[in-house]
Amino acid sequence: MPILPPIELGIAGCRLEPQPLFGDATGGVQHILSGGEKNPQWFGGPILDVYACFSTPGTSRGGHYHPVLNELFETVSGTSLWIVSDFRDDSPTKGKTAACIIGWKKPADAHGLPCHTFEGEGSLARLRIPAGVYHAVFALGTGPSLSVALGTTGFDANDYRYPAPEDVPGMKEILDRFGLKMPAKKT
Repeated sequence: MPILPPIELGIAGCRLEPQPLFGDATGGVQHILSGGEKNPQWFGGPILDVYACFSTPGTSRGGHYHPVLNELFETVSGTSLWIVSDFRDDSPTKGKTAACIIGWKKPADAHGLPCHTFEGEGSLARLRIPAGVYHAVFALGTGPSLSVALGTTGFDANDYRYPAPEDVPGMKEILDRFGLKMPAKKT
Protein backbone atom coordinates (compact mmCIF):
# COMPACT_ATOMS: atom_id res chain seq x y z
CA MET A 1 0.00 0.00 0.00
CA PRO A 2 1.25 3.52 -0.67
CA ILE A 3 2.25 5.60 2.35
CA LEU A 4 0.36 8.90 2.51
CA PRO A 5 2.37 12.14 2.57
CA PRO A 6 2.61 14.22 5.77
CA ILE A 7 -0.23 16.67 6.43
CA GLU A 8 0.86 20.17 7.43
CA LEU A 9 -1.34 21.74 10.12
CA GLY A 10 -0.48 25.35 9.29
CA ILE A 11 1.89 25.83 12.23
CA ALA A 12 5.58 25.85 11.32
CA GLY A 13 7.11 22.42 12.02
CA CYS A 14 3.87 20.89 13.31
CA ARG A 15 2.55 18.11 11.14
CA LEU A 16 0.62 14.89 11.10
CA GLU A 17 2.32 12.03 9.32
CA PRO A 18 2.08 8.29 8.85
CA GLN A 19 4.20 5.97 10.99
CA PRO A 20 4.71 2.50 9.52
CA LEU A 21 3.15 -0.20 11.69
CA PHE A 22 6.00 -2.73 11.57
CA GLY A 23 3.51 -5.45 12.42
CA ASP A 24 1.37 -3.60 14.97
CA ALA A 25 1.14 -0.36 16.95
CA THR A 26 3.79 -1.48 19.43
CA GLY A 27 6.17 -2.21 16.56
CA GLY A 28 5.86 1.36 15.27
CA VAL A 29 6.92 2.78 18.62
CA GLN A 30 9.73 0.23 18.96
CA HIS A 31 10.99 1.25 15.51
CA ILE A 32 11.60 4.78 16.78
CA LEU A 33 13.06 3.67 20.10
CA SER A 34 15.52 1.38 18.33
CA GLY A 35 16.90 4.24 16.24
CA GLY A 36 14.73 3.77 13.17
CA GLU A 37 13.75 7.45 13.11
CA LYS A 38 16.37 9.20 11.00
CA ASN A 39 15.23 12.84 11.16
CA PRO A 40 18.16 14.55 12.98
CA GLN A 41 16.12 17.67 13.78
CA TRP A 42 13.91 15.50 15.99
CA PHE A 43 15.89 12.46 17.02
CA GLY A 44 19.51 12.96 16.05
CA GLY A 45 20.58 11.42 19.36
CA PRO A 46 18.96 9.14 21.89
CA ILE A 47 15.33 9.52 22.88
CA LEU A 48 15.43 10.67 26.46
CA ASP A 49 11.76 11.01 27.40
CA VAL A 50 9.00 8.44 26.80
CA TYR A 51 5.59 8.42 28.47
CA ALA A 52 2.00 7.35 27.84
CA CYS A 53 -0.73 9.95 27.42
CA PHE A 54 -4.03 8.32 28.45
CA SER A 55 -7.33 10.20 28.38
CA THR A 56 -10.88 9.07 29.01
CA PRO A 57 -13.72 10.54 26.91
CA GLY A 58 -14.26 14.24 27.55
CA THR A 59 -10.97 14.71 29.43
CA SER A 60 -7.72 16.28 28.33
CA ARG A 61 -3.99 15.88 28.79
CA GLY A 62 -1.24 18.33 28.07
CA GLY A 63 -2.28 21.97 28.10
CA HIS A 64 1.32 23.20 27.97
CA TYR A 65 4.31 23.83 25.77
CA HIS A 66 8.02 23.21 26.21
CA PRO A 67 10.62 25.90 25.46
CA VAL A 68 13.27 23.21 24.70
CA LEU A 69 11.66 19.80 24.11
CA ASN A 70 10.50 18.58 20.68
CA GLU A 71 7.90 15.82 21.02
CA LEU A 72 6.46 13.20 18.72
CA PHE A 73 3.12 11.66 19.68
CA GLU A 74 2.15 8.22 18.35
CA THR A 75 -1.59 7.65 18.66
CA VAL A 76 -1.86 3.96 19.47
CA SER A 77 -5.59 3.61 20.10
CA GLY A 78 -8.81 5.54 20.44
CA THR A 79 -9.88 8.85 18.98
CA SER A 80 -8.36 12.14 19.98
CA LEU A 81 -8.78 15.83 19.27
CA TRP A 82 -5.44 17.67 19.24
CA ILE A 83 -5.23 21.43 19.68
CA VAL A 84 -1.90 23.08 18.93
CA SER A 85 -0.99 26.76 19.19
CA ASP A 86 2.27 28.55 18.37
CA PHE A 87 3.82 30.46 21.28
CA ARG A 88 7.29 30.92 19.69
CA ASP A 89 8.44 34.52 19.39
CA ASP A 90 10.52 33.86 16.28
CA SER A 91 7.93 31.81 14.39
CA PRO A 92 6.10 32.96 11.25
CA THR A 93 2.96 31.32 12.66
CA LYS A 94 3.13 32.84 16.18
CA GLY A 95 -0.35 33.17 17.69
CA LYS A 96 -1.95 30.72 15.29
CA THR A 97 -4.00 27.77 16.58
CA ALA A 98 -4.87 24.61 14.67
CA ALA A 99 -6.63 21.36 15.47
CA CYS A 100 -6.99 17.89 14.03
CA ILE A 101 -8.65 14.62 14.94
CA ILE A 102 -6.80 11.33 14.90
CA GLY A 103 -8.60 8.00 14.84
CA TRP A 104 -12.13 8.74 13.65
CA LYS A 105 -13.44 6.63 10.83
CA LYS A 106 -16.23 9.17 10.11
CA PRO A 107 -14.73 12.43 8.83
CA ALA A 108 -18.26 13.85 8.43
CA ASP A 109 -18.46 14.05 12.25
CA ALA A 110 -15.26 16.12 12.50
CA HIS A 111 -17.04 19.50 12.50
CA GLY A 112 -14.87 20.85 9.71
CA LEU A 113 -11.52 19.86 11.22
CA PRO A 114 -8.99 17.64 9.46
CA CYS A 115 -9.74 14.07 10.48
CA HIS A 116 -7.04 11.49 9.90
CA THR A 117 -6.55 7.83 10.43
CA PHE A 118 -3.84 5.97 8.59
CA GLU A 119 -4.93 2.48 9.66
CA GLY A 120 -6.20 1.55 6.22
CA GLU A 121 -2.81 2.39 4.76
CA GLY A 122 -0.88 0.07 7.11
CA SER A 123 0.37 2.85 9.37
CA LEU A 124 -0.47 4.86 12.48
CA ALA A 125 -0.84 8.61 12.75
CA ARG A 126 1.91 10.50 14.54
CA LEU A 127 2.02 14.18 15.36
CA ARG A 128 5.20 16.27 15.59
CA ILE A 129 5.09 19.10 18.15
CA PRO A 130 8.09 21.48 18.01
CA ALA A 131 9.41 23.20 21.13
CA GLY A 132 7.33 26.30 21.83
CA VAL A 133 4.07 24.88 20.44
CA TYR A 134 1.23 24.46 22.95
CA HIS A 135 -0.50 21.08 22.80
CA ALA A 136 -3.56 19.59 24.43
CA VAL A 137 -5.24 16.30 23.58
CA PHE A 138 -8.90 15.47 24.27
CA ALA A 139 -10.34 11.96 24.08
CA LEU A 140 -13.43 11.71 21.87
CA GLY A 141 -15.96 8.95 21.40
CA THR A 142 -16.90 6.35 23.95
CA GLY A 143 -13.53 4.82 24.78
CA PRO A 144 -10.17 6.02 26.05
CA SER A 145 -7.43 7.46 23.86
CA LEU A 146 -3.81 6.38 24.21
CA SER A 147 -0.78 8.10 22.71
CA VAL A 148 2.89 7.50 23.36
CA ALA A 149 5.03 10.64 23.65
CA LEU A 150 8.68 10.55 22.64
CA GLY A 151 10.96 13.47 23.48
CA THR A 152 14.38 14.76 22.55
CA THR A 153 15.46 15.65 26.08
CA GLY A 154 14.92 14.10 29.50
CA PHE A 155 12.11 15.22 31.78
CA ASP A 156 12.72 18.66 33.27
CA ALA A 157 9.94 20.29 35.32
CA ASN A 158 11.35 23.72 34.38
CA ASP A 159 10.71 23.05 30.66
CA TYR A 160 6.91 23.35 30.98
CA ARG A 161 4.87 26.50 30.39
CA TYR A 162 1.15 26.50 31.21
CA PRO A 163 -0.67 29.35 29.48
CA ALA A 164 -4.24 29.86 30.61
CA PRO A 165 -6.60 27.98 28.26
CA GLU A 166 -8.33 31.26 27.43
CA ASP A 167 -4.96 32.56 26.15
CA VAL A 168 -4.94 29.91 23.41
CA PRO A 169 -6.61 31.66 20.44
CA GLY A 170 -9.72 29.87 19.18
CA MET A 171 -9.54 26.96 21.62
CA LYS A 172 -12.96 27.58 23.17
CA GLU A 173 -14.60 27.69 19.74
CA ILE A 174 -12.99 24.38 18.77
CA LEU A 175 -14.06 22.68 22.00
CA ASP A 176 -17.60 24.05 21.69
CA ARG A 177 -18.00 22.13 18.41
CA PHE A 178 -17.66 18.89 20.38
CA GLY A 179 -19.41 19.92 23.59
CA LEU A 180 -16.12 19.83 25.52
CA LYS A 181 -15.25 22.12 28.42
CA MET A 182 -12.19 24.30 28.60
CA PRO A 183 -9.55 22.54 30.73
CA ALA A 184 -8.66 23.99 34.11
CA LYS A 185 -5.56 26.19 34.17
CA LYS A 186 -2.52 24.24 35.31
CA THR A 187 0.22 25.72 37.42
